Amino acid sequence: MAELSAYLESRRVSFDVFGINQRAALVSLMKFTPDNMRLSLGGFYKIGQVLCSLETAKLKQREVEVLDQTGFFGFLPEKVNWGISMYGEQELTVEEVEYLRDYFHQRLRRAGAIKGKYRFAKRPQDEASPEVMSADIAKKQTVDILVAVIDSRCYLGLTEIVSDHEGFRRRDLGRPVQKPVISIPPKLARILVNLSGVKPGEILLDPFCGIGTILQEGLMAGADICGVDLMGEMVEATRRNLQWLSEEFRVKATGLTEKVIQGDARSLHHYFPEEAIDAVATEPILLPPLKDFVPAKKADLLLVKPEEIYEQALRSISIVLKNGGRVALVAPFVRTRPRGLKSFDIRRLASQAGLRDYIPRALPKMKWPLFPKMTGQEKVVRGIFVFAKS
Repeated sequence: MAELSAYLESRRVSFDVFGINQRAALVSLMKFTPDNMRLSLGGFYKIGQVLCSLETAKLKQREVEVLDQTGFFGFLPEKVNWGISMYGEQELTVEEVEYLRDYFHQRLRRAGAIKGKYRFAKRPQDEASPEVMSADIAKKQTVDILVAVIDSRCYLGLTEIVSDHEGFRRRDLGRPVQKPVISIPPKLARILVNLSGVKPGEILLDPFCGIGTILQEGLMAGADICGVDLMGEMVEATRRNLQWLSEEFRVKATGLTEKVIQGDARSLHHYFPEEAIDAVATEPILLPPLKDFVPAKKADLLLVKPEEIYEQALRSISIVLKNGGRVALVAPFVRTRPRGLKSFDIRRLASQAGLRDYIPRALPKMKWPLFPKMTGQEKVVRGIFVFAKS
């Protein structure tokens, strides 16, 4: 939701958030461009359109037949694969879920889908609700009926688009240089790009570019990119990956020798004029892989050097960043024994550099950092922060 809010705000798209549960959000958009959003958002799995809603009490009374008057079934061909994805099933009983499936099965046949085939939804790992997988929707042309329970109402609709999973996978596993241990996943890189608020044509800087994953996603988003890395081999890797991206995805990537350079992120003003950069997205350092959880004192020692690098880099970033520009970055958090989580005070470092917390207007109570979903076995985890130049 932070990504969506930042993405829409930067493009001045009016929107309202009407409700959120653990797995779905209800959003009203003034302008809805499905294809563009499918390619642009990293953190979303599906986007659908609500066709009707009813109180959950009516569903419990088996009054979902209100759908008969909504035009819900006017889209169907004679032969269609279909399934139901539940988001918020904790408020629905097994009997209610079976009732919905039976209702749709009968109603689809009455609508003319006499050869319709029901695809049983799967239950993702650690999730209670069944859902139709995006691969089935995209490749097998399955109509996905959405059922989301939010704030005591049941919203029903159809999936319009699914995330570009194949594109993200190709940009991860198909590029010429891969370094899984140090590289950020492309979907998370796209989230950072969107959180930075960069718009097509604006300059996005990654001062710790590594093998160029964030810059790849910046190019895919239409940004003009600049990258810096202290190591020459990383600079060459980034250039190779960006050249490959240009050819494979037909995006413009010119002047890579000048735009991706070897340099020190703590001295960016040596390479860029003051306030020349529109947005920054970066993952400076995650620490070396740890074999086991460490005591709190050892975590403090491990974080001393990264804290110095972040402090100097944030000051340097602030010099070259335009007023109002955002910095979306990852900071390392060390998991300690028995169940602790330690990092340095990055907010203090940012404040000293003239940067303040960016809070999306639609999420006034949100607090940084945000953490990607964890398995519980990670020794060092990513904490995401977004700051804006005061």
